[in-house]
Amino acid sequence: MNNKIWIAITDDFELKGEGLGSVYELQYKPSLSFMNLLDDHGIKASFFLETMQQRSFLNYSKKNKSIKNESSLWEKTVKTIIDKKFDIQLHIHPQWFRSSYDGKYWELDKRWDITKYKTEEIDEIITGSVSLLEEKFGKKVVAFRAGSWAAGPPSKTLLKTLEKNRIKIDSSVVYGVRYNGEAAKVNYGNLPCPYYPYYPDYDDVRKISKITTPVVEIPVQAMGRNNINYSTIEKIKLRIDDRLNKLKCRHPSNLDYTKLPSHIPQDPFGFAKENKEELTFTLSSEHNIITLKKMIDFVIKKQLERNQERSFVILANHTKDLQRKSQFTKLKKFIQYIQNKYKNSVQFVTIRDMANNLSLINPIVKL
Repeated sequence: MNNKIWIAITDDFELKGEGLGSVYELQYKPSLSFMNLLDDHGIKASFFLETMQQRSFLNYSKKNKSIKNESSLWEKTVKTIIDKKFDIQLHIHPQWFRSSYDGKYWELDKRWDITKYKTEEIDEIITGSVSLLEEKFGKKVVAFRAGSWAAGPPSKTLLKTLEKNRIKIDSSVVYGVRYNGEAAKVNYGNLPCPYYPYYPDYDDVRKISKITTPVVEIPVQAMGRNNINYSTIEKIKLRIDDRLNKLKCRHPSNLDYTKLPSHIPQDPFGFAKENKEELTFTLSSEHNIITLKKMIDFVIKKQLERNQERSFVILANHTKDLQRKSQFTKLKKFIQYIQNKYKNSVQFVTIRDMANNLSLINPIVKL
């Protein structure tokens, strides 16, 4: 029997980390186009809803009409996601906690890493957000992703709080993500289990537990840059595409931060100083179609090497970054590539499907 690889496409449904952007431009429009593309290929994805944003909107809805409209459109979009039979789960950017709005800009907390908050704050952030989603939309939350991928260490309070809320899957760890900024510090450079589900050590989510745990870590797929070899022709195509992208890019993140309030960080992750990030499998990135194909080939090869009856793979996306028609064209080609080349071994599912079938896999535990 062929190995069956379950792939969950997940989307971080959010505004920019600094609180910039509109629901219409960064969430409503691109999410509809994204869902239509997936529907055309018979795929349902999981939307990780950044819920602290909406909680902040609700706090200001009675004071500000524009924020009330933003809040209403956010809710309308989520209901559309559910009506179209897509999945919703929990995503948290903790900097929205106790945020304030001056009528034009949001002032958020300087801590973008949820593990840097107090125990009672983490509980209020996660438990309150779970309650909002479950009570408003009637969907049990079974999976979580930390904003900025930041899940520790220290990880114990976060994982214990997820366990308290009966969340089965954390999908925050991404091999190769490393940054040392003022807002968050993350180092996923050396992971013992970068590609497969594992039981996380509650003290350090990057490590494998010695015992089974209620929360299973399913990493977002990524790979080292040295794992890809390009032919001479491919290298030329990559250079051409890179130049074309720079010419036509209308990315909403191209902002002049010198014209924004001083409380909005210009380089929260310290990327201006140093960026060692590997190739994260983010579908909305500027990766060329050649690179995306090579990446999925690598990912599927890794899953087949483990020789499991069932394998779980999680890919990430950010609808806020899908702002050009060419990006959707590239995604269409990528999905068609997977469905044609791996039709006998790959099935697209939601992360909820994975949570409901954890017994089909063998998460790694340190012996």
